[in-house]
Amino acid sequence: MADKYVIQVLVAGTALAGLFAFALISFIWVQKRKQNAHYAERDRLQRALIEERERTMNEISSEIHDHISQIVSFAQMNLKVALDTENKSEVEAIIHRVNKMLAGIGDDLQNMGHFLSSDYIMKHGLLKVLDHELDYLNSHKLACHFEIEGDRGKLGNEKELVVYRIAQEAIHNVIKHAQATELDVKLRFEGETLTMIITDNGIGFIEEDTHEKNGIGIINMKQRAKLLNAELSINSSPSGGSTITLHCPKI
Repeated sequence: MADKYVIQVLVAGTALAGLFAFALISFIWVQKRKQNAHYAERDRLQRALIEERERTMNEISSEIHDHISQIVSFAQMNLKVALDTENKSEVEAIIHRVNKMLAGIGDDLQNMGHFLSSDYIMKHGLLKVLDHELDYLNSHKLACHFEIEGDRGKLGNEKELVVYRIAQEAIHNVIKHAQATELDVKLRFEGETLTMIITDNGIGFIEEDTHEKNGIGIINMKQRAKLLNAELSINSSPSGGSTITLHCPKI
């Protein structure tokens, strides 16, 4: 009888040990898969950052050509007029105007450097940099409104950079093409998802009919959304403004 109990205890102990070993192996396997997935995601985002730097260089070139070069050319034209003007008060007014232009270029270059610098964006975070850019635009070009809902958790530096680049592309499209007077940006943090909604009251467009330059901006936003495994939708109609919505997983 005693031997029978001993055998039952041994069998039960062996079974428990087997279950424990199975549970331990399963736990290690699941954690290993999570770790590998994390490393794969990190590597993918790091590769994306390299592509992002190339896009950023193109954006710098475009901004210098479209904005700074125009202001410099206009300043040069004013100085030529000043050389041919004999009235001292008129010359002083022209010089004052040119000086104001050059001071504006200095501010624009400083802000451009911040908004195009990956290091600056990752250091200060999505919320602060986006708020800074909208505040800058609010005092220069159009009325901007910024709203944040929910728990303001960070996404991680790499994801925040790509989300900001999507917002930046959308905002620049509004400035260049929409003829809008108002721009609304909302960030909504819900559970494991960040939703970003960018709305303007501009002339709108039909996505299939967008001209080449604006079309490239839309393509860039969609490509960046794919890097985040995010969903990007664009709703717009002629004279009806436009809304760009991004649903991005936080993890």
